[in-house]
Amino acid sequence: MSEQANHRVALGTMLEVSMAAELYGRLAEALAAGVKAIELDGSELERVDGAGLQLLLAFMQEAERQQVDCSWAESPAMLVDAARLLGMDSALKLQAGPA
Repeated sequence: MSEQANHRVALGTMLEVSMAAELYGRLAEALAAGVKAIELDGSELERVDGAGLQLLLAFMQEAERQQVDCSWAESPAMLVDAARLLGMDSALKLQAGPA
């Protein structure tokens, strides 16, 4: 199996329980592809809920176990705010933008 350098996963418009199975599949495919790094793209996100954030957290923990680096290509303020409210911003590697 040839190892790719990195992979980008677009999160789509909704990061919530109704989309969890579909997003889980795309995230699992990215890990199975043997990449060294995965970039998460939240640029189109319009809605997020706790289940969606929990899915991302579980994914990032699994990626870390597999020594795959995860980073954010785009992380909208509402995603950062939702993660901060749940105390997950640090674990999800989300940073607040400039004030």
